Amino acid sequence: MTFAGPNFSTLMAFVDAAGLADVVSGPGPITVLAIDDASWYSLAATFPAGVTLETYILPENIGLLQDILYYHIIDGSHPIASFVSGNLTTLNGDTVSVEVSDAGISFNDAYIIEPDYMFDNGIVHVIESVLLPPGDPFPAK
Repeated sequence: MTFAGPNFSTLMAFVDAAGLADVVSGPGPITVLAIDDASWYSLAATFPAGVTLETYILPENIGLLQDILYYHIIDGSHPIASFVSGNLTTLNGDTVSVEVSDAGISFNDAYIIEPDYMFDNGIVHVIESVLLPPGDPFPAK
């Protein structure tokens, strides 16, 4: 699965830096909740002073970056029509809350804004914001 383009350069750089290219391009099937660059920049605006997006790729923060990225991957192929309200386990082992409503489908309050990009090994849904797994989501300086 290669989900590239000018709006996803941060996501793809993070996938490469975290060593997860084989995971997203493997046999699958997987479902990826993709985040565009604008959503990463919105998250960065909430960082403590001195912390930037680039801080995630420092060697001491790669584990945290992997945890965040794995939190955006669900085992199996899940087209938008298959979601029901409840919880799904992500590849990092934590659960993400799924809410199906008249407003749309959300994961921990991040709505799908572009659904069902089909790939040989799974599906990508673009969501409106970065999902942060439980724990401290901010990297060390």
